[in-house]
Amino acid sequence: MEKRKQSNTGSYLSVLGALVIWSSSFVAIKFAYETFPPITLGATRFVVATVILGALTLLMKGNRVKLEKKDALSVVASGFMGIMLYAVLQNIAVQWTSASNATLIIASYPVITVLLEALIYKAKLNALKIVGILIAVAGVVVLAYTKAEERVSGELLGSILLVVAGVAWAFYNFLTKKVVNHYPPVTLLFYQTLFGTLFMLPLALFERSEWAAPTVMSFSMMLFLGVFCSVVAFLL
Repeated sequence: MEKRKQSNTGSYLSVLGALVIWSSSFVAIKFAYETFPPITLGATRFVVATVILGALTLLMKGNRVKLEKKDALSVVASGFMGIMLYAVLQNIAVQWTSASNATLIIASYPVITVLLEALIYKAKLNALKIVGILIAVAGVVVLAYTKAEERVSGELLGSILLVVAGVAWAFYNFLTKKVVNHYPPVTLLFYQTLFGTLFMLPLALFERSEWAAPTVMSFSMMLFLGVFCSVVAFLL
């Protein structure tokens, strides 16, 4: 019983740690925009993450598992949805909305996942899930209609893009569930990040005219996003 309590406590702390790191990512993105355009920031961040995850996969014997052909489509698609599409939408959206608003919308992502799961896979909604959905909807309504005079230009579009990113994140979760038991966590995340980064790199070339030498602040924020938000938080 004591071991089960310790295990549950560890799980809760891991989830809390990941949420804290991901919540801080929006502030880091704002600072990184000093020299990094949105898609370039995403691509650079995930290049860093790919190198770290690749090293962990190669150096740790238990992680050296080849991608099987039967899983390739799900892994590639999850990399496209959860790494490339999600990061691009999020980074563009954060330009037009505040970090606090972005954090509130991101908090509704589990609800988006539950709703899509119910619609697509006919999953049943219990009372707890319904209450959670109602609370999330109420929060979005409050966010939409309060302090309208303080909104920055394009904030509505930014919020919509974040919601669409939430849909991409839900499909990433659905695709990951199909293969999550076939590979060690580090290995699966490496493959997903690798494919997502490969999809993103060509898009960054469209921002060449906006490229600039990074400052200490923007570079450190990019590293924070690449190391902590793209590797550590995912593996907690």
